[in-house]
Amino acid sequence: MVAGVIMVAVTGCGDDDPPPSTLSTPQTTTELVVTTTPPSAAGTTTVSATEPVNSLPPAISTTVAPTVPLSGATLEVVSPVLTNPFVLERVGESGGLVVYDGVSVDGDFSLRCVAVGHDGATTWTEWCALPGDSSTFAVIDGDDPWVVDVGAEPGDVTFAQQPSTWAVTTSGCVEPLVTLVAAIDLVHPVAVTNVACADDLAVLTYSGVYLQPGSGDGGGVLVARGEEGWNTVSSGTSMGCDGMAVECERFKVGTELFDAASPIPSPDLIAAQDQFINVRDATAEVTALAEGAGANESGEAADIDAITEAIVAGLTQSDAEVAPSMTRHDGVSFDRYSLLIVEVPAMDDSVTSTTWAAWITTATPELPATVHRAYAWDICGRGLADASTCV
Repeated sequence: MVAGVIMVAVTGCGDDDPPPSTLSTPQTTTELVVTTTPPSAAGTTTVSATEPVNSLPPAISTTVAPTVPLSGATLEVVSPVLTNPFVLERVGESGGLVVYDGVSVDGDFSLRCVAVGHDGATTWTEWCALPGDSSTFAVIDGDDPWVVDVGAEPGDVTFAQQPSTWAVTTSGCVEPLVTLVAAIDLVHPVAVTNVACADDLAVLTYSGVYLQPGSGDGGGVLVARGEEGWNTVSSGTSMGCDGMAVECERFKVGTELFDAASPIPSPDLIAAQDQFINVRDATAEVTALAEGAGANESGEAADIDAITEAIVAGLTQSDAEVAPSMTRHDGVSFDRYSLLIVEVPAMDDSVTSTTWAAWITTATPELPATVHRAYAWDICGRGLADASTCV
């Protein structure tokens, strides 16, 4: 079965007080795009706008359907962009939020959506993909970030509240995710699926919206920090580097700005980090370690085990009193990635350890496993003296 996230373009968004003029002119697209990813039993949604599939979903309708409240055990939602309604079942509730899960079926085409919102509310955050897909996405409720894990089976949805200060360090972010999402200038609540940060810039991708009035758009947003805080710079289904050279250089990508984004991690993969400093992009360093396990003409390791062994070996000091600890989570984001976490003890009263997080692509018959992105940060043992110094 082919899995995917269906997206149509959103127009670029600006702000009355845009960030400094060093940013390039934003690029947006207006084409219908359907993206595909391999099926998996666990993972998160990655937005891409470059790989079409052979079969399109039902024709998108411009009819705006009335909203219905999230209430009761089962409800039917007439989609404004699909022919047939969604039949949703209430599958969970916690912390004032309720979760509904259901599908819309039209012949051979089916689409699954998960809605997260308050009981009785007529607007909500939603994630949509093909049945059998899994994902992790973030929902912001006031100052509270929630991480929602969607399993492949209908009704398999769990979610957990994170600290209001939660920053996605596995994507190089220091700013709380709540702050970044608050800067997104879109008309509907979005389910954030991927993110990347580079100092005063952040890229976030989001799932499509099919249950609520409006189009079934999914894509990404570039936000930037200026003198008055964070604001949206641009949004769309694609942000090509030919029109955003400055931003792509900042994120160290060459073709598409969204290529910098990594999945929102489930709490099962890595706990929220506390008392950390010096979050940094370590992609080049970790890629060099992985290439040390070279097993093909490109110098890259042919499989995930070889890459893992090379990275851990490269991060282990020859005279280390305590060896690094390693965990690896495979099958993330529709089986596109593995997340490797390596904890390197510092044996210091101030900085106790350094955490390394590497997103590694899953090998395919055409391409070997490679390091997608990697980040590192230090953990303080006695607390923070300031934002960049341990006590």
